[in-house]
Amino acid sequence: MAGVSSEAAEVGLAAVAELYALFAQVVDPRRPRGIRHHVAAVLTLMVFAVLAGARNFREAGDRAADLPPLLLQAAGARCDPRTGELVARA
Repeated sequence: MAGVSSEAAEVGLAAVAELYALFAQVVDPRRPRGIRHHVAAVLTLMVFAVLAGARNFREAGDRAADLPPLLLQAAGARCDPRTGELVARA
């Protein structure tokens, strides 16, 4: 987070973690087979995507994929098993 003090960044990441925890209470209606991302992570990342100007699912995926790794981690993004990198898209 360029231009942000470490204390402000920690507070911001804590707020993201709280948002994720709030969304973790949502019951996931999907069947377990084939789920790659937890519903809480999807909802948290979509909030950021909409705040970044996404107007549809494709733009939301693009915006989420552009988020910095620290934010992806705080939002509960999963690690790609092949690369070990955090991913926001399937």
